[in-house]
Amino acid sequence: MKVLRAIGGFFAKIGRWIANTAWIQPLLIVGGIFGIIFSIPYIKSAIENSKIDNTDYDYLYYTDHALGLEDNGRADKLLGYIEEKKFADINEHFGKKFILTFVKSNCDNCREGVEAYKEVEKNPVGWGVEGFKLHTIIVDTKDPNDSTVYLAKKLLADKHPDFKDEITGKYGETAQDKYALYKNDGTNGPSVKAAMMKFADSTSSEGEGLQTPLTFMYDFEKVNQEQDYFNYNGITAAYLNFIDLIKSDEPQNLVTKIQMLQKIWNYEGVFDPNYKD
Repeated sequence: MKVLRAIGGFFAKIGRWIANTAWIQPLLIVGGIFGIIFSIPYIKSAIENSKIDNTDYDYLYYTDHALGLEDNGRADKLLGYIEEKKFADINEHFGKKFILTFVKSNCDNCREGVEAYKEVEKNPVGWGVEGFKLHTIIVDTKDPNDSTVYLAKKLLADKHPDFKDEITGKYGETAQDKYALYKNDGTNGPSVKAAMMKFADSTSSEGEGLQTPLTFMYDFEKVNQEQDYFNYNGITAAYLNFIDLIKSDEPQNLVTKIQMLQKIWNYEGVFDPNYKD
C-alpha cells in the first residue's frame, strides 16, 4: 500500500506542477495538436483496413469465366463455331463438353449454384464430374464507350441472329428433345422453353425481363454419334438454375447441388436419354 501511495503522490505532484506552471500548458496543447496531426495517416490506414469487404464474389466468379463480347472475341468465335458446326474448333478452343450459362448482374438465382461450381472445378475427378468446364456470357454488360449499348445484344443482333434458332428451334417438339428440358414435375420444361423464347427476342437480350441463369450443356462428342438422340447442334441439356432441379424433399446443401451437377454432366436420372417417367 505504501508503494501505491508513493506512486500516486508522485503523479499528484506532477499534476499540481503543471496546473501551477503557466508556460507548460501551451506546450502541452501544441504537443497534443501535433500528436493528433502526425497520427492522422495511421488512423486513416486503420479505418481503411477495417472496412467491410463488399465484393460480390459470386458474381465475380461468373465474370472470371465470362467470354469476351467484343468483335472477334471469345463469345463471337464460339457462337460462330456453333452456327457453322465447326466442332473441331470448338473442341480446341472451348472444350468438347462444357456448360454455357447466360447471367446478369444483381441476379440472386445465379448466386445459388456458385459454391457447387467452385467445388466441382477444384476437384472434378473426385466429385465425378470429370472434364468440367463452365463458360458464361454476361448479358447486361454495357459498351464502355456507349452506356446505351448492351454488348451481348449487339453481338447477337449484328453478327449471330441465327443463334436464337440454335437454342429454340427443336426443343419441346419431339420426345428426343424434351428429355433435355428437365422433366421433374412437368413444369420445368415449359418454363425453360419460355425463357429460351424470351432470350431469342433481341429486345430482351440486355437482360431486362430475361430469366437467368439460362443454361445449356454442350457435348460435341454426342453430336458425332450415330444415334441421333441428342440435339444436332450439340446442346444436350437446357435448364435455368440447376438448384431448382433438386427435389423439394431434399436439402439444398453443397452435396445435393454437386449431385445435381453430376446428373446433368453424366446423363443420369432425368438427363438419361433412356429415362422414363
